Amino acid sequence: MEILWNIDDADIKKVNRLLEENDNPFLRKRKERNIDKQGIVLTKDTIILSMLMCLLTSQQRSGPDSKVGKFLRKQPFPITAKKIDQANDINTFIKENHYCPTKFLSR
Repeated sequence: MEILWNIDDADIKKVNRLLEENDNPFLRKRKERNIDKQGIVLTKDTIILSMLMCLLTSQQRSGPDSKVGKFLRKQPFPITAKKIDQANDINTFIKENHYCPTKFLSR
């Protein structure tokens, strides 16, 4: 299957008009974050935290008072790119240091 996108000036004008007509704080914030990339810090450490957040919150309870919620809010966050780079085996590193409150690490 092949999808071809043909976007012309008329399409761009329609999108811009739609955005102008629906200008509200929610959409402005979304645009800043997702298009203008304001307030987004991409480092190895923030990516590691985001990946762990996705993994942990999809597999167990993760409300604000849960072990996972408390773990993900730790400051400074205990699992860093530097520590991972220094570890011989990442799974063992996390298990031995009890960094991660996970049910699935024993699998």
